[in-house]
Amino acid sequence: MGFRKEIKDANRIVVKVGTSTLTYANGQINLGRIEKLTRVLADIVNSGKEVTLVSSGAVGVGIGKLKLKEKPTNIREKQALAAIGQCELMHIYSKFFGEYSHTVGQVLLTRDVIEDEHIKQNVCSTFELLLQKGIIPITNKKDTNIANIYFINLLLLEIWTNIPILRFFLFQRDLFCLDKHRLL
Repeated sequence: MGFRKEIKDANRIVVKVGTSTLTYANGQINLGRIEKLTRVLADIVNSGKEVTLVSSGAVGVGIGKLKLKEKPTNIREKQALAAIGQCELMHIYSKFFGEYSHTVGQVLLTRDVIEDEHIKQNVCSTFELLLQKGIIPITNKKDTNIANIYFINLLLLEIWTNIPILRFFLFQRDLFCLDKHRLL
């Protein structure tokens, strides 16, 4: 089966976007691109598919929101920017998806999801319920309590491979199919 056919036939799709997708090169938020993203995803949901949006970029959006000229180097400032940027992103996603009559729910993930089976099951149940009710989960790592934000991207991949409902990823411009622990 061809890769495009697998995507077309998938019932559950996960789309991943990051800072370069959500912001312009000057650091300001790219509202036009986010609006197009939400329109396309809303249309996919309207076609009967279940969609989860994985949205990193909170630090970058926080930088743009505060109109900083450069990215800070210390972890405290990055965590503060993540807190600001995450609020801004969820506000924008809620507004744009709402214009297409869709509701979103935020699910922030931490290392506990892969280290504690009970927490993992709770997260899986949350995703299942949101999707069953037609709510679009928007998920990412919880940057404000992670000491090493760069390491957490590896953690996210591990979390997503251990949550059975998450199957397909769109990483900015490259599409990867994730089936259990196998990247196709």
